[in-house]
Amino acid sequence: MTTTGPPRTTGWRERLGGALFLVTGAALVVHILVGLPLWLTVFGGIAMATSIYLWAGPAVNPLVARRIRLGLVSGAVATVCYDSARMLFVTLTDASVRPFDTWRLFGLALVGPGAAHWAYWAAGTAYHVTNGLLFAVAYTIWFADRGPLWGIGYAMVLEAFMLGLFPGWAHVKAFGEFTQMSVLGHVVYGAVLGFLARRLTRVPRVEVSTP
Repeated sequence: MTTTGPPRTTGWRERLGGALFLVTGAALVVHILVGLPLWLTVFGGIAMATSIYLWAGPAVNPLVARRIRLGLVSGAVATVCYDSARMLFVTLTDASVRPFDTWRLFGLALVGPGAAHWAYWAAGTAYHVTNGLLFAVAYTIWFADRGPLWGIGYAMVLEAFMLGLFPGWAHVKAFGEFTQMSVLGHVVYGAVLGFLARRLTRVPRVEVSTP
């Protein structure tokens, strides 16, 4: 018998486990639309997600636990590539948008404008990296075996939320440049994530001889 690919996680617990890793992104959506403090929505969302996660019990599934670990690895690489692509775009095109200014806005929303300069930059950077990692974990739990095209499709869903919410919230003036930079970054993020998630979770071909 030949095994050619990884088993898929199709149970409701696994699907729910993946969705809960989108909690930091959902917290930002609530912050932008409703106006609640970002720190409150983030910590409240994490507390709620953790409670549901422990109640549902997907962590007991060894496959999910492995995909969480591999999703963190894939997400770390994909996030670095995402930011590098955006910085390269701005450098090569001499665009007026600043690729990392949203980190400052994240930080201000988390710790408040009265905090030290380093504090809101540190908080915003940590939040940005956390999103990149957790979004990758959600993808890896759901679609690890799918490949780069699925990764790009997943990233385009994230991009749709970003383009729908960020320009007004961040008072983006150069919308065209912002869109080009953002789409490029998400395509790179999704392609790298899709490739690495499939590569890292692939089960080696196993040949079992029959008598």
